[in-house]
Amino acid sequence: KDYCARKGLVVEKVFSIVESSTQGTRKQFHQMLDYIKEQKECIAIVSDTVDRFQRSFKETLELNPMLNEGEVELHFISNGLALHKNSSASEKTMWSMCVLMAQNYVLQLSDNTKRGLNQKIKDGEWPSKAPVGYKNVTINEKKTVVVDEVIAPMVKMVFERYATGTYSIDKAAEDFKKAGIISCRNVPFVASNMHKMISNPFYYGVMEVKGQLIPHVHEPLITKEL
Repeated sequence: KDYCARKGLVVEKVFSIVESSTQGTRKQFHQMLDYIKEQKECIAIVSDTVDRFQRSFKETLELNPMLNEGEVELHFISNGLALHKNSSASEKTMWSMCVLMAQNYVLQLSDNTKRGLNQKIKDGEWPSKAPVGYKNVTINEKKTVVVDEVIAPMVKMVFERYATGTYSIDKAAEDFKKAGIISCRNVPFVASNMHKMISNPFYYGVMEVKGQLIPHVHEPLITKEL
């Protein structure tokens, strides 16, 4: 807003865009572009930096025609960059370089995340949402998985009853629903996800990762024999 005041720009609308710039459709971002397209005058988008505005080139493909037609200007304060329909090739190249650096930052974050996940798997730790009967916790600033003392006994009971041959998957799902137990995806249990639960080797001490069975360090709820 201070920048706009200095440049003589009237603030027509403020958009607070909190969605990812690398995954899926950016609904809030496109609401902003739609708003601009509805205006009769050229609208300036003012952002602190390029990487707060976009982190891939897919938006550049949408913005370039709008720039060239004089529908929009792009002002990136900390980058010292103001783009309009008469911007030089060097200014547009600088914009592209900033987008490239932002995209590179995202890719590095992705690489670091993958390395972290792979290391957890090597250490025998489950790197994702805990299956029902366990819970995700943070101990000494380290994320891990522990037994859920409230739900674990009922999970164990399902295995024991189902092993008798007289207790059905449907009945198990019904009992879980009555008890208010939901799956790790926060949905009520039905026969299909109950079947996935009793087919999950995690409960006897092995985690399945990309088709491979890897021993984990978390407390098992049942024996492999059960």
